Amino acid sequence: MMASKRKNKPDNISLVFQRIINTYKESKQEIHDYKGSEISVSYIENYYFISYPRFYLVYSLVSSYLSQGSSILEVGPGYGFILLSLKDAGYTVKGAELDVNIPAYSRTLIHEGVPLYPLNIEQDVISDEIQGNDLIIASEVLEHLHTSLIVSVGRIATMCKNGGLILITVPNIYRLENYLKIFFRENICEDFPSNSHSDIAQQVDLRTHPREPTMKDLVRAVEGNHLEIVRKGYFSSSLMAKYPILAKLIPPPLREHLFVLAKKP
Repeated sequence: MMASKRKNKPDNISLVFQRIINTYKESKQEIHDYKGSEISVSYIENYYFISYPRFYLVYSLVSSYLSQGSSILEVGPGYGFILLSLKDAGYTVKGAELDVNIPAYSRTLIHEGVPLYPLNIEQDVISDEIQGNDLIIASEVLEHLHTSLIVSVGRIATMCKNGGLILITVPNIYRLENYLKIFFRENICEDFPSNSHSDIAQQVDLRTHPREPTMKDLVRAVEGNHLEIVRKGYFSSSLMAKYPILAKLIPPPLREHLFVLAKKP
């Protein structure tokens, strides 16, 4: 059923999906993420299905504004859907990922020779190796951080060359789903985990999304770092994958995600 829903998707992203799946199928041992959750083939298939519209949006924006051969660094590339698709399209790519995430998420990137650099964007010094890029992608990253948006965007901007671009996507806290939860008296805030983090001085809590921004928040953070907004907007991902007609009817400010494409002076 899921395979039939993917039929009309562009070949480059679909082919990347198959390569990633094959990497995990070939593994002879169970793979777990940093929280201890198993990363199964079915989990990756579902993640791809609900995230595909986001991958395609990012790919489309990059190919519209950046010529082939340009250097791209993705912060938090995860399994590599976006980065490998751009590599196949002729871009020079590399990734910066949390050291603890690389063994679980980055297997296909490593297998295909994509340079990866361990990086905690909140704490580590930004090395020369990951500076001076034509484009920085941070897709669904900032909502995981425990530093303010303006600081986080500023850190990302240091990896981009002057005149280069920065592309950010984040969940939209004003999405329709959250309004519905509030209407039915549900809490839209993610709950705390059962156990506190062992290094509480370094991480406030273990919630996946400590804070989700509004467009106003994101624009303020971008402009506060003296970046020029080239394009911004709203989009849906999982809803677009499951119910595309319904997703298109939802007013943009109530869609699932925000994006901003900005230029560094």
